[in-house]
Amino acid sequence: MNIAGASAKLFTSSVFNTAVGFLGVTFFARELGAAQLGVFFLFEAVLGLLAVVADFGLRGAVEKRISEGRPGGEILGTALAIKAVPIAGAAVVLVLASGLVNGYVGADIAGYLFVGLVLRELAETQQTVLSGEERVGETAAPEVARQVVWVGVGIVLVLNGYGVVGLIYGLLLGWTVMFLWSRHRSEIPIGRPTLRSGRSLFEFSKYHVVSKVQGYAYSWIDVVIIGIFLTQTEVGAYEVAWRVTEATVLLSNAVALAVFPRISRWHAKGRTDQIGDLISNSIVPTLVLVIPAFGGVLLLSADILEFVFGPEYVLASLVLVILSGEKVLQALYRLFHRGIHGIDRPDLAARTVVLVLLTNVILNLLFVRRYGIEGIAVATTVSFVLGTFLHGRDLLRSVPLRFPGREVGWCVLATVLMMAGVEVIGTRFPVDSLVSLLLLAAFGVLLYGSLLVLYPPLWRRLQRTLRALLP
Repeated sequence: MNIAGASAKLFTSSVFNTAVGFLGVTFFARELGAAQLGVFFLFEAVLGLLAVVADFGLRGAVEKRISEGRPGGEILGTALAIKAVPIAGAAVVLVLASGLVNGYVGADIAGYLFVGLVLRELAETQQTVLSGEERVGETAAPEVARQVVWVGVGIVLVLNGYGVVGLIYGLLLGWTVMFLWSRHRSEIPIGRPTLRSGRSLFEFSKYHVVSKVQGYAYSWIDVVIIGIFLTQTEVGAYEVAWRVTEATVLLSNAVALAVFPRISRWHAKGRTDQIGDLISNSIVPTLVLVIPAFGGVLLLSADILEFVFGPEYVLASLVLVILSGEKVLQALYRLFHRGIHGIDRPDLAARTVVLVLLTNVILNLLFVRRYGIEGIAVATTVSFVLGTFLHGRDLLRSVPLRFPGREVGWCVLATVLMMAGVEVIGTRFPVDSLVSLLLLAAFGVLLYGSLLVLYPPLWRRLQRTLRALLP
């Protein structure tokens, strides 16, 4: 597998997905308002919770075992058979607790949750099969199709008066298209389930499920708690801020996803030094975009929310700043997390994830009533400070790592100079419209890029990284 090529495909598709999703959320935010958009976000949060239970870490186990060369069809068939049990249980729960679920979300959606659960599990399981086949780059197109279908169908239905239900229809159809596409691309058939494969999957999934719980908690526990203690309007504003910051870790996520199969294969061959070099060389591309993004948001958070989404979302401007800073940590966290799983130490990852999850939930509950959505953002950031430190420490004990301090330091310096330039221009030409905001942001991007070019060692580091990632 060409990891550099896979990273490029994943990054390109992530940029496109984020652009499409950003435009979609912007449209939905303006058309539906924060409260109604909050209903949809709560639907996604409950669906995510059901998916964690239905999967129980199996997707990660499927990817790991197939990447090791185990019988793919047998692994896939066994995983699907196991998943059928909790999915059936979820159907019973949704029938018995439909009133409670509908009341919490704010709409009659219990039936849609079951359909969404089935489609989501089929689609995401098939995507992990492609990754396990070391065809990570081919997972990009189905992801793009899912996002385009969701936004496209959602816009059409919202314009025709379907409201939040239109977004749900778009989401369900998107999962369907994603499954069919990735299934068509896969070379692994659905084989007969076996007890042997079940044991093998469980040996990995029993640890990996903790990581999946943490991943859900990271993405949705904030929304769940806000939905319990605050209003749907605050749910909508917080999640909009969250999704803006998610755009800053596009390259980081692509690198973390693409290196996993290579680390897994090298670990099986005992090539520890090469794993350390691969992860060390991946730190610069992991941070090169997320650091300046934080600087830009620090200056323009309120303007971004007001002129892009609408005045009612400005209440989350401080949240946007806090979460942008947290994304710097998340970028390293995800790289280290995938590295630990690649060296087949899900037990270490699980231990850290439990600590991060407990810290996040406890701080959320302590801060939400006193500090509102800002307290929720701080709780998430603090928990990931802890998680990044622990993951880095555990990984360093198993593989040799070197932190590229000079190159990262130059990224920080370039960001500071960029912020100074944006502040000067912003003082002379204040932001008073979406056009002026975009022009100022474009100036900041050009200035940062120019400053990076002035430091040749950084570019040499990026070039060495690309060469190291090639097979």
